[in-house]
Amino acid sequence: MLRLRDQLLLSHMGLTILAVLLTGLFILHQMESFYLGQLQTGLTVEADLIAGRAADALATGLYLPLREALATLDRQTAMRVRVVDAAGRLVAATEAEDAPLLGQRVEAPGLDEALRGEHSVVRADEARGEVLYLVAPVVRDGQVLGAVRLAYTLADVSAEVAGLRRALLIGLAGVALVALLLAELLAANLAAPARRLADAARRLAAGDLSTRARASGSTEIAVAAQAFDEMASRLQRLQRSREELLAAVAHDLHAASMSVGIAIEALEHGASDDPLVREELQRGIRGHTRRLVRLADDLLQTARLETGTLRLERQVVAPALLLAQSAAEFRADATERDVSLAVEAPLDLPGLWADPARLGQALANLVENALRHAPEGSTVRLQAEQVGESIELAVVDSGPGYVAGDPAAPGPLADRADGAPAGVPAEPSGSRPGRLGLGLSIVRGIAEAHGGRLAIDSIPGQGSRFAIVLPVTAALPVEAAVGAGRELSGANDRT
Repeated sequence: MLRLRDQLLLSHMGLTILAVLLTGLFILHQMESFYLGQLQTGLTVEADLIAGRAADALATGLYLPLREALATLDRQTAMRVRVVDAAGRLVAATEAEDAPLLGQRVEAPGLDEALRGEHSVVRADEARGEVLYLVAPVVRDGQVLGAVRLAYTLADVSAEVAGLRRALLIGLAGVALVALLLAELLAANLAAPARRLADAARRLAAGDLSTRARASGSTEIAVAAQAFDEMASRLQRLQRSREELLAAVAHDLHAASMSVGIAIEALEHGASDDPLVREELQRGIRGHTRRLVRLADDLLQTARLETGTLRLERQVVAPALLLAQSAAEFRADATERDVSLAVEAPLDLPGLWADPARLGQALANLVENALRHAPEGSTVRLQAEQVGESIELAVVDSGPGYVAGDPAAPGPLADRADGAPAGVPAEPSGSRPGRLGLGLSIVRGIAEAHGGRLAIDSIPGQGSRFAIVLPVTAALPVEAAVGAGRELSGANDRT
């Protein structure tokens, strides 16, 4: 198998050599045609001049002046000339070996056509090489008196063309060499990013998530390498988030298991004899058991979101109704913590084409998180408002605040301002344990499954605002709006 560099080099050189070969053949053909055309033109001019002098000799029968003129021409040029009369008898020639043939009828290609008044050009291979014959009639007053045949050996033309061919081949070889060097440089330049990308992919496959191709430019390979780097970065963030998540899960499982174990051990050592202590321990065991069940549910939900297997049962949903239901669900919890819940949602907001159960779960995670960190006597606000073509479902608290993390990361989305680990809510004294930040990850996944996103706005020490931003894709029926308004009013009164 050829490497990419070799394939590029062969492709470039193949096209270059083909182009050079075709160009060379065309130039050689054109040069030969040019020389032959020039020779033929020269012979035609000579033939006309000789035919003019031959006409006088053939008309008068005085051939000696013509023979002397051809003898002089023989010393000056390499042409061979024969002149015949109307009967085809040789009357004059440039070559001495033709002297015995004077007065005799001669046969040669083109003579018969010339005696009929036609011009002809003939190329023939003879013992002395390729010869070009030009035969022209000798005409006076419309009468054909004879014919002139000029012969020229093409050895000189062939030698000239051969010299040009050698020069051309040397030039084409130089061009091919330069093309080879350029093709080598181009192939190496194109193959280098691909080689770096392949090496980076092998290192990534081996588990090195910090590897990067680091290619620049706008070529297709460079763009692919940049996409690879982005993918590697996301994988690295995902791996880091999963490590943090596993650590938090292990911590939470360990804490819950230890608490349950301690309670069971206390019951085994006589704590069950005191009804009040027994009831308290049983209540703690039930609470920790529910916590472990919710943790398992959260892990399953997170897995479905990451694998894209979460199913949505969409219908038209009123934003105000969603917030009212969430407030009603956590009313008792808020009262126990001395925190108020306030729903702020206009009744004329457009509806959402969404899964109400999933959105309710997302809002429940946000409300639970807010109650866990809201100071006593404060208010957690559940807000809905339209911003452009989106509806924002927000939960606002006045707790210690978050430092916003990377919303694009699939793991924990934020760090508490009081220094708790990413995704693990800090635990105020006396509050129940948190849920790792899995709740926030689930909120983000549900929002994205609906085509929206999770927005976090927080100021350390002044509180946080978590908003599910969803597109407006359906109009809310009047009946649903009225029902949402009634539910909202009842929820506010009870809260």
